[in-house]
Amino acid sequence: MGDSIRIRGVQALGGINIRPGSDMPNLPEISGSISIDSLTGRVYEMAGRISKANLRLKGAKRQVRQRNIQTRHRIPVDSAYLIPPDPATNLSFRIESQEAKDILRNWDISGGFSSNDISIRTPYFPIPIRIRESDMTFTSNILNLTKAHIRLGKTDFTLKGEVEGIRRALMFNGKLSAKMTLDADSLDFNELIHAAAAGSEYTTKNVSEKDSISDIILDEQNVLIPAEDTTALGIFVVPRNLDVEFSSRIRNGKFSDINIRNARGSIILRDQAVQIPRLTLYSDIGSTTITMVYKAPDPKGAHLGMELGVKRVDLKELVNAVPVIAEMAPMLNSFEGVVDCNMTTVTELDSFMNVRLPETTASCYLSGQDLVLLDGETFAEISKKLMFKNKQKNKIDSMSVEIILEDEKLMIFPFRLSMDRYNVAVGGIQNLDMSFDYHITVLKSPIPFKLGLNISGTPENMKIRLGKAKYKDLFTVARQKELDTATINLRVEMDKKLRQSIRDIAGMELTHPIRRPRTEIPDSLKRNLFQLEDTVITNPPDTITIETGTTQP
Repeated sequence: MGDSIRIRGVQALGGINIRPGSDMPNLPEISGSISIDSLTGRVYEMAGRISKANLRLKGAKRQVRQRNIQTRHRIPVDSAYLIPPDPATNLSFRIESQEAKDILRNWDISGGFSSNDISIRTPYFPIPIRIRESDMTFTSNILNLTKAHIRLGKTDFTLKGEVEGIRRALMFNGKLSAKMTLDADSLDFNELIHAAAAGSEYTTKNVSEKDSISDIILDEQNVLIPAEDTTALGIFVVPRNLDVEFSSRIRNGKFSDINIRNARGSIILRDQAVQIPRLTLYSDIGSTTITMVYKAPDPKGAHLGMELGVKRVDLKELVNAVPVIAEMAPMLNSFEGVVDCNMTTVTELDSFMNVRLPETTASCYLSGQDLVLLDGETFAEISKKLMFKNKQKNKIDSMSVEIILEDEKLMIFPFRLSMDRYNVAVGGIQNLDMSFDYHITVLKSPIPFKLGLNISGTPENMKIRLGKAKYKDLFTVARQKELDTATINLRVEMDKKLRQSIRDIAGMELTHPIRRPRTEIPDSLKRNLFQLEDTVITNPPDTITIETGTTQP
């Protein structure tokens, strides 16, 4: 492998001209052009084929400047120059050929290139790459892409824009910057992420392993088949020497099992982070707006901050698409229907892209109408004692829930819902170890007084007890406004803190932990909403304590 270069052309026509430089007659200027019907070859760790291509080149010899040691001063240098190359965090742009380096150092090169068809193979992105109808101009340091129709595996898009920093990338493996416009007919995020992860893994191989992989991928006799999603997805480390901003429009896309339509927004790869300032899209789960920052210092894990807004989403589809929501709030598995959801969170991912719930802080607001509460073990016991008419499904007219997750506790602020002959208020704590402590106040029922139910324990060891109606005064006209204001203010304040944490992820040093915001709930609210030590009703009506599983005496 190494510096091997093999090129073969068919039906080439060209010319070359050498003359004194227009600005400096004492230095030569070389210009030339070539048209070629077909070109195949291999250059280092890249192989491919070009059809119907035209190339224009101009090279002007640079004047060698003598250094004046006495007047020399320190010039600020991009950090990418100062950091030793690291295959785990940098893409390998640097050329090893000293002759090629001398050309870049001593000549100013410019020109243009166009082609009808280009196919490329590389172990750094091991899926079929094809570029049609490309047209560009370039210098030693800047490339202007007028247009290019690109196909990467199942992904099909057009691209145009500017790439800067070519000289320092080729000479020093420095930072390559680009601003591009991407217009995609189809975009398969799953396949692209797997290809990028495979390329990242390739950079960690030793020389003999790289040679073996390259020989297979670069041989045009071998068919490159897009990778199927059969392996667990690992952390994708964004290269440190890459700074790319895409202004994107995606007509059809796929991420995980979600089909995406009409996505618009910016996608930025910068400072080893993927930043999505605001992306709007339509999908199987509803109309969605996403703001996100993903940052991975190494393949061991990543930081993630995300703000998600979904309108008119089927609750079951939402839970399937974002399983962490059900992990945080298992009670959502008992509901079905269409809701609006707004969630803001900061968290960390393990090496397999799983959310580390103990490291998660989040706020969530769910609202919906005409929902259905499904039968379940807990609901079955409650409905039996409260004599609901329909024991399998119970329609809920409307529901609005405010939720905050911190310190491995999910705080569900009291919310009201109506079903069957009952109007109830529900709130409490859900712990990430699956234990819980909920309270239900029955505000309206066939029973001529208000009562409370306390549900605590775990799914395997659950207690349902009668108790004081803790929320009976929260939903009066006077207190309802006070409660809504308090809970909304708390969530809005948490949202602000989480958004700041998301901004911090993009700019922070990778060795620093995420600054985790905390709620500042007044003691009175903590006592009224979440401290569920109850006063058990003496001589309760015709209902008894219900226990499931084995309990301590």
